[in-house]
Amino acid sequence: MFQRSVIGRTGQSWKLGAGLLLMVFGFAVMILGLQRLEAPNGFAITLSGIGAGLGAAALACLAIRCPSCRMRWLWAAVKNEEQLQWVNWLRAQRACPRCGYNPSAINPPPP
Repeated sequence: MFQRSVIGRTGQSWKLGAGLLLMVFGFAVMILGLQRLEAPNGFAITLSGIGAGLGAAALACLAIRCPSCRMRWLWAAVKNEEQLQWVNWLRAQRACPRCGYNPSAINPPPP
């Protein structure tokens, strides 16, 4: 999905995937806690799930960045683009929007 984007060409797609996976895990833990809200630890489990999901999102936003100017690409997309358009914006970027860093110019993709 992101192979041709600047994220994929800089080898950072795994960070996006890991962040998404951890957010799904946090959501699942939160749902588990909500189902057991009456249990002694139900509220703590719910809060743990929320914390894990938010933490994963924050780490992904901080970790996915330009190797040259250190612009946080995911954060810029989520912050500046419309609600459901930030993924399309990220996928469309072939170079860093701030400094113009183009990973395909340095390491051309294989044929």
